[in-house]
Amino acid sequence: MPLAKPVIGASDAWITPALVASICALLFTIGSFWWIQVRRGRLRSYSPQVYAAAFGPNKIMIVLPLVIHNPAPAPLAVVGLRLRVDLPVARRRDVAEPTADSVALPKIMPWIACRSHVYSDLRTYNAPFAVDGRGMAEKFVEFQWDDPPTTLAGGPYVVTVEVRSAPRRWWQKDRWRRLLQFDLNTQLSTEARASFLTRTNDLEFTGPATRAWEGQ
Repeated sequence: MPLAKPVIGASDAWITPALVASICALLFTIGSFWWIQVRRGRLRSYSPQVYAAAFGPNKIMIVLPLVIHNPAPAPLAVVGLRLRVDLPVARRRDVAEPTADSVALPKIMPWIACRSHVYSDLRTYNAPFAVDGRGMAEKFVEFQWDDPPTTLAGGPYVVTVEVRSAPRRWWQKDRWRRLLQFDLNTQLSTEARASFLTRTNDLEFTGPATRAWEGQ
């Protein structure tokens, strides 16, 4: 039995095993090139254990040390960042009477600048930056909230770092996407809250000079 079937006629067009193998090899080559060299992914980041902040009655300023990872081969540009602060779901459900937090939150804090370190006076105002393909970018991103009705003393709060990146796929809209979400433990910041200081976000941190680790 012949290993070929006619496409148009029995004499002028055939699908043979060699033709099928050639087409599969071509598709595999194109797909591999796209996956290794051209593919665009989504940016990622990771929860910080320390941050710098001032929780004043006239302004809240938060500086988050972010490592932004681009796992795909194609480079991406970060054109916008913002910080969304909200109450945990359980606290939103349990609010019997309005509080300063429940009235003020959720709140979007805009990206104002980037600092040279988490606690530094050297800063540059917000500007787009690139994240190379399969690379990482370390940024100390400053967010601000002017005239806040709350000083965020009753942590933890759920904070979400949202990002706008470019270029985007042709079928996608230019919109904010979640880069990172974690609990901001502002309840650990009990001293000089209105001053801009480096603060811990680690629940295992017990003091300025010691750490208590479970199991030790």
